[in-house]
Amino acid sequence: MASQVEKLAARFLLSRIVLVGDRGLLTDARVREALSPAGLRWVTALRVPKIRKLLEGGDLQLSLFDKRDLAEISAPELYPGDRLIVCRNPLLAAERARKREALLAATEAKLDLVVRATTRGNRPLRGEKNIAVRADRVLCAHKVGKHFTTTTTDNGFSWERDEEKIAAEAALDGIYVIRTNVPATRSSGPKTRSGPKRASAGSSVPSAASRLNFIVLCPARGPRRRLDFVEFATSAAGWLRC
Repeated sequence: MASQVEKLAARFLLSRIVLVGDRGLLTDARVREALSPAGLRWVTALRVPKIRKLLEGGDLQLSLFDKRDLAEISAPELYPGDRLIVCRNPLLAAERARKREALLAATEAKLDLVVRATTRGNRPLRGEKNIAVRADRVLCAHKVGKHFTTTTTDNGFSWERDEEKIAAEAALDGIYVIRTNVPATRSSGPKTRSGPKRASAGSSVPSAASRLNFIVLCPARGPRRRLDFVEFATSAAGWLRC
């Protein structure tokens, strides 16, 4: 990757380059083994499990969002030398909560069908294995099975929500963490909070892009996936100023 970036820099006379990629492209291994040794600047984001690890380790405090929706933190043990810009989007939080509740309700309705199948008078569903197979099919359908606890016997089935797991997931609704090694002298997170909003309208991208060149890493996965990366890079260009 570093060699390709050098070719682009030489061909287009680029002096400052930032690689922008999602969490699947700019992995820890790629950053550590390819980008850092080459002295490249990059912008990516953290996956939910890693955000949760920041929360559990105390590096991320949800109280940060009591009066604001953006803050900059550090996690020297996990990401030494990297900047972490944590943001909370209330609209995204509400949408994720709505979607999760809809999926939970849909799963519950189908789980109740399994319960009724074990209690019906005509040819009830019997056998722990048979009941478990039917229940597992339901739990996997909407990918929210982790939020339920179930009990299966040879002639019965019951379920309930795992409220603790649901609450733990809901705590991170709308929260995302941008990870970058671009120096704070070139990019101030809190001061450029309005950048992504203006970037979505196309107003702030030219001024930012004129001083900093972004190479957007896009896997060949179809038009929709490419659009997601372009939108992310556009937002990044809005707040990464030099």
